[in-house]
Amino acid sequence: MDSLMKGLRDRDMGRLYEVADRAGYPDYGVFFAWDSKRAYYLFGAGNPDRNDSHHGTFAFWEALRDLATNHEITEVDWEGANSPQRGWFKLSFGGSLLPYHELRWEA
Repeated sequence: MDSLMKGLRDRDMGRLYEVADRAGYPDYGVFFAWDSKRAYYLFGAGNPDRNDSHHGTFAFWEALRDLATNHEITEVDWEGANSPQRGWFKLSFGGSLLPYHELRWEA
């Protein structure tokens, strides 16, 4: 993950957005990558020793603001928005579910 994130950052195609507590310790971080079409949410995690769930929401909102303002991103792929327990949070930022692939199996 480190080399992927570094490679994307070095090519100005990705960014880590972090929210820190008052002492400067990271509380929550989200990583987005982008191309000419849209941004992609790749990773995110909070400090397991903290219980400031609003920091995650703030990290996402600030990432979205920066992507729109400084990178002219108008679309975000929330990869994994259909996963239970996390999908509702991602969908709360707006948007719609679109399937990538439709598979059909015939026996």
